[in-house]
Amino acid sequence: MSRMSSPSKQSLKPPTQLIVLGRGMERDSDIPTPATIQRAEAARVYYEKSGNTLGKVIFSGGRSRHAVNRAFPVPSEAEIMAGIADLPSDLVELESQSTSTLENFLHAAVLLAGDPDATTAVLAHSMQLPRALFIARKVLICEVIGVAAEEYGAMPEDTNRTVEQVAFLKDRVLLAGIHRGDVDTIANRADRMRRVQPLLGKFLRKNSQYN
Repeated sequence: MSRMSSPSKQSLKPPTQLIVLGRGMERDSDIPTPATIQRAEAARVYYEKSGNTLGKVIFSGGRSRHAVNRAFPVPSEAEIMAGIADLPSDLVELESQSTSTLENFLHAAVLLAGDPDATTAVLAHSMQLPRALFIARKVLICEVIGVAAEEYGAMPEDTNRTVEQVAFLKDRVLLAGIHRGDVDTIANRADRMRRVQPLLGKFLRKNSQYN
């Protein structure tokens, strides 16, 4: 079972790094979902209660496909969350390239200190947190703990649980047999999956007509 509680209950050393995962934009919109906004607000509360132990806070989330096609610059999830959280600028790093939970950690790994003795907290809603921690513990070499956004003021996430379960299954298959910290292999598998997904989607849509 994944661990989700206050930092003092999970690790002998308090986290010095925090990754805040975005939860997407509203469909065909530049507006962040309520979950994304609430995670940014929860990050501020977490920071205030952390006792100044955090040395780095990474807000992770890219731009929607809708935003990418705009003729003028549109803020990423990371930029929006950082603006809402309003933390000291010297702590904040932005990861604005990712479009999936796996990519959140692949890109965040570049920004994190590669210290295996460090402790990194991952903030997300409790529904996504088990999958996020599974991925984080494959990608990152440091100790990783979970922070449920609901424990810091966020409302429970209004998301179809089955969708999250299917995503978790897909990530388990994708990362099966990979050693912790083998980022190159993970990135290669993720790239192949991106190329296969459009073909798989067409196949499923075609065959669903006869089901």
